[in-house]
Amino acid sequence: MSFPSSAGKDSNYVDMRIVEIGHNCRKDYSSYIEKMELEGRKLADEGKNFVDFLEGNVNPFELFVFAGQDRCRFNYKTIVLGPILQWEEKQTVFDWTLTNDADTVCGFPCHTAETDFAGRSYRAWYCPEIPVDAGPYKFDGLPGLILKIEDCSGSYVWEAVGIEKGTWPIYEKRYLFQKCSRKQARQYIKLMFDNPYMYLTSRGIRVTQADVHTRRMRELTEEEKSESFYFDPIELE
Repeated sequence: MSFPSSAGKDSNYVDMRIVEIGHNCRKDYSSYIEKMELEGRKLADEGKNFVDFLEGNVNPFELFVFAGQDRCRFNYKTIVLGPILQWEEKQTVFDWTLTNDADTVCGFPCHTAETDFAGRSYRAWYCPEIPVDAGPYKFDGLPGLILKIEDCSGSYVWEAVGIEKGTWPIYEKRYLFQKCSRKQARQYIKLMFDNPYMYLTSRGIRVTQADVHTRRMRELTEEEKSESFYFDPIELE
C-alpha cells in the first residue's frame, strides 16, 4: 500500500510511505528515501558522485512489525552520514472505540474507529471488505485494513492512494547499525533536531558557513549555532 503521510499541518511536510504486509511481518518505509538510495547506487556503479536529491520532508525510518511476536523494530537514519539507529520495542496493543461514521477511502467503503496512542488522539478508517489486521506505522487491531488514520489535532495524516497485491519478499537492508534502547534513540533524535550544531560537533564534525559576500567559509555565529529544526514526532510519549 502507498500512504502519503503529512505532518506539521503543512503540505511541505509530506512523505510517501510504502507499507508491505506479509503473513509474518509488515514493513513501513519511505519511498523517497528508497528512490534516493537506488539513484545513489546507480551513480556509484557508474563511477559518479552522488548528490542528495531527496524530495520533500521524510520520517527517515524503516519499521518492522513482527506478527505473533509482540515486537517491532526501527531502523532510523540520522543526518549527515550519522549512525543508523536500531532498536526494538514491545508492539502496542490499541484500545479502539468503534463509531458509526462511514466514508470511502481509495475507492473502498470504510467504517471509523478512535483511539489514543503515545500522547495523540486518532481517528481511523478501516475496510471490513479487506480482512487484514494491519495499517500504516504501528496501527492495527481493527476488523479490516486501515486505509486512513489521522491525529485529531491535524499534525499527522496517513491516507492510502494505492493497493497492490502480489508475491515478493519483505527484506531488511543490512547496515552497520548503532543498537540502542527506545529511550536512548528518542534522546539522540531530539538533540539532532533541537540543536543540530551541538549534535554535529559532538560527532567531531566542524560546522562552517559560506559567507554570502566573500564566498569564503567562516565559523557560525552564536545565533546560527542555536538554530533548530522543526520537530514534531509521531510519538509524544
